[in-house]
Amino acid sequence: MLNKKVRLLIIFVALVLGIVFSILKIYWVSAILGFIVLYMIFAYFKYASVSLAFKEIRQKNLKSAYNLLLDTPNPKLLTRGEKTYYYWGMGIIKISEDKFDEAERDFYNALRFGITTANNMVVINLSLAQICMYKEEYEKANVYLDEAKSIPHKPELDVILFELEDKLERLQRQELLPEHCKPNIIV
Repeated sequence: MLNKKVRLLIIFVALVLGIVFSILKIYWVSAILGFIVLYMIFAYFKYASVSLAFKEIRQKNLKSAYNLLLDTPNPKLLTRGEKTYYYWGMGIIKISEDKFDEAERDFYNALRFGITTANNMVVINLSLAQICMYKEEYEKANVYLDEAKSIPHKPELDVILFELEDKLERLQRQELLPEHCKPNIIV
């Protein structure tokens, strides 16, 4: 859970110390520091700052989270779990910016890479249902809601699920306009 600046600082310090210990002919310490540098570079590409970004999202600091996610050099190189949270976080941020097509794509990618818990899978399906309701794609919204219902989840999510089902029914009966169903952030 290190950001880019901290990783670079650790790499710099390890390199300087490695050079100093090489000059002092203490090669085993230099080798250990070399492995630390290699691991920090590896971790930068495999983990980036995704977990820090998601922590910021949970604290509603979306701007900070977005900057941390932008620090990711190449999302394709992240581990499978980190990719999932990367795309989920980007989807949440895109919803807050009213970029619903991009948010839908990011949430779909998060599902595709494999969410780790059933509750998280339900939350992403509910987010996708909200987007589809707003875009007047009621059949897709219904599929996402059915998927969310079929997954065992914590009871707190039932409130959101029933609320979205009610909104979908009202939308289909044209008692509610899609503009009144703007997607909310669910974390």
